Amino acid sequence: MFKRLINLFKSFFGMAIEKLEDPELLLQQAQEEMRAVHAKNRERAVQAITQKNNLQQMVDDTQKKVDMLQAKAELA
Repeated sequence: MFKRLINLFKSFFGMAIEKLEDPELLLQQAQEEMRAVHAKNRERAVQAITQKNNLQQMVDDTQKKVDMLQAKAELA
């Protein structure tokens, strides 16, 4: 008797879980998560490009200083 009651409870619980797992809802959640990840990755890409450009500017400035000091050293 107790075993039958447990089986009945399991079957009700299983049906409740199946109702909660709506495929359309799961798909929407997955899409929203993907959009959020895409937005974060896009922001990271912008930050990486900005940092690359800043570093390139620093390299260019340093190269100009080296060239200028090289020219002064040759004159001296």
